[in-house]
Amino acid sequence: MSAKGFCALPKDVPGIWVVAPTEDAPGLGLAVNGCFELDAGRRLLAAKNDGNAAQADELGRSFADALAGLHEASLEVENWPDLRNWLGLAGDVTQYDFWHSLWNVLAGAVKGKEGAGHEVVRRIVAGANGFGALLDRADALPNGLWGDFQCLTRPDSIKKVVKGVLAEEGFFRTICGWGFFKEYLGAPDEVTSERIVAQGKRLVSKFGSADFRYTPVRLSAVLHEFGNINRQIEPEAAADLGALLKGLEKDERFANEQGEIKGELKAFLFRGEDGNFHESGELLIADSGASAKSEASRLAAFAPDEALLASEYQDDALTFFKICRGGFTADIDDMTEWLLAADTPNKQSAALRYLLEGNQGDELAERVRKEKSGKWVEGLDWNSQCFSGWDFKDQAEILLRRLPTLAQLQRGVSPPPPPPLARTQISPKDALKRIYDWWKAEQGGWIQDYERRTYPGLRPSFNLEEEDVGRFDRSSWLALFLLGHFHTMGRQRNVQHRAFIDDCVEEGWWDIFSKANPEKRSDEWMGILETYISNQVDSSQYEVWMNHYVSIYKLSRHLDSYREAFLSIDSHDHMPNLDGILKTLTNPVFQGGGIAAPPIDKTLGLGACFVVRELRRKGILKNAQVDPFCYVPVGRVRELCSSLGCSGLNAQGSINDSKIIYDFLGGHLRQDRVTFDGCYDIPLQILAEKDDQRQRILN
Repeated sequence: MSAKGFCALPKDVPGIWVVAPTEDAPGLGLAVNGCFELDAGRRLLAAKNDGNAAQADELGRSFADALAGLHEASLEVENWPDLRNWLGLAGDVTQYDFWHSLWNVLAGAVKGKEGAGHEVVRRIVAGANGFGALLDRADALPNGLWGDFQCLTRPDSIKKVVKGVLAEEGFFRTICGWGFFKEYLGAPDEVTSERIVAQGKRLVSKFGSADFRYTPVRLSAVLHEFGNINRQIEPEAAADLGALLKGLEKDERFANEQGEIKGELKAFLFRGEDGNFHESGELLIADSGASAKSEASRLAAFAPDEALLASEYQDDALTFFKICRGGFTADIDDMTEWLLAADTPNKQSAALRYLLEGNQGDELAERVRKEKSGKWVEGLDWNSQCFSGWDFKDQAEILLRRLPTLAQLQRGVSPPPPPPLARTQISPKDALKRIYDWWKAEQGGWIQDYERRTYPGLRPSFNLEEEDVGRFDRSSWLALFLLGHFHTMGRQRNVQHRAFIDDCVEEGWWDIFSKANPEKRSDEWMGILETYISNQVDSSQYEVWMNHYVSIYKLSRHLDSYREAFLSIDSHDHMPNLDGILKTLTNPVFQGGGIAAPPIDKTLGLGACFVVRELRRKGILKNAQVDPFCYVPVGRVRELCSSLGCSGLNAQGSINDSKIIYDFLGGHLRQDRVTFDGCYDIPLQILAEKDDQRQRILN
């Protein structure tokens, strides 16, 4: 006995004694002494011996009688404190705790073990004898539950068995606060947990019998029954359920039941802004907060009331809605209808913005071009109210590329954007000086806009600094490398890459992407793919990005090594190229116990320059030797530099183009100005994209 009740004997205490210890049934957690017959070697009990069986039955009956007397004494409430003190138990030990402790010891002694000694022990403590006999006449079975449902019962009373995540203490205690669950579960003495049934299959004859009939109680079954009664979920009920279920999706124990539970959750209906109830997959959340740039939020900004969740769903109610909905994919027909029906300047502006930044912006623009006759889109011009606050370049993109028609141009969509410069008419030295002077004066606002368009809204913040010795923010570093990798995708814009990561954060995928040791959580990674695929109906959200899933895994799998490789730049005295950083396996510096990770040169492509530039720009790297590789030579930057007089650039783009651009700048600017105050190619990117700015500065 311990202060908490019965406890198992140490494993080195022999289980069977015949005055002296035998070698039979070691490590039982209990000891039995009797007049048993031994085999010829006098070390083990004689096998299949009727005398030993009879002796065990006699001991078992005596054990049952002793337990019955102890049980009767323990259940007399007024006698329990005295009995507890006499047994040396702690003052907070209850009758339930006492019998549960004995159950654990006996169940452990009889589980899954064979041999003459083990058979003797089973005959003494289980079946028709011992604890098994006690359960035929008394409520001594701990039901393995908690709170108001914890009680002693007997096998014949059991009608329901709690399973899965419901059988975990923390969640069970939480969900017991839900009135419907308590009513559904019924009388406490008719319910037990799957652990008690599993423990008792060799201890209680009924639990191991094919005649044992019970109703399994899983969370999915409870939700199904609740849905039969309350399919339409008002905000108040959603708040109650959200408080119960929040955080469950991140619980590893939830993974095994996720499919069943998700199926039940999808059946619930929620009120829309139009006052009617809709399936969760048909509703969007109006959002003006940090996640307002997610795909779903962009769509919500111009969706009609019947496609918007009612604003009364807040906090826990909103949490429950998100759990039920999972991902959201809009039908292109619906999106077209929403855009053409947008009836306020704000909704119209959001709809046009989606054409630029939304995942299906190109496809939607094509549909709108075909169906815009007689709609508000047809009358757009440079002075339309929905363009208030818009950047000239984006406005031109809408009017002259996304929604162009010959009729519009013929009736005068003016002023047209300035034509691109094939070659500047001023000298490279003069042009670069103007660019530097402009950047020196105005860089603050442009950098702020660049950061907003490029970096996702990670929580709590984007942080590349080392947090402690050897510790760093994996989320921020993975985002940096992924933004670099996305440079291999071609025409997509920074804001689209950011939107993909923001949506991953909203879906809960980013937590899995950024956790250490992804090779140990393959089920979670495959679960994301299953969820992504199952949520697609008529179109595939972010398919271009999800096609890079292997690269996402690769970067997460070797994130520590890639980070260390890039940080090692500060220890280099000379850097003719980035090969040693991108191909660590062939770098002699890292051989013999150094960094070892698969090559990353093709994974990053031109994005390697992006990673290096951002590490330099944010002050993480101090080594100026790497500055020649801090100019991301994407097509638009190469075109601008060529128009300024830079020659030798690769038509397809290569990392070496960064060094060519650096040398070109160094040939026409003072050395302290070549990096544009540590912003490198960012001012060149802006001028390449903003025709009006380039026209103003370079005339």
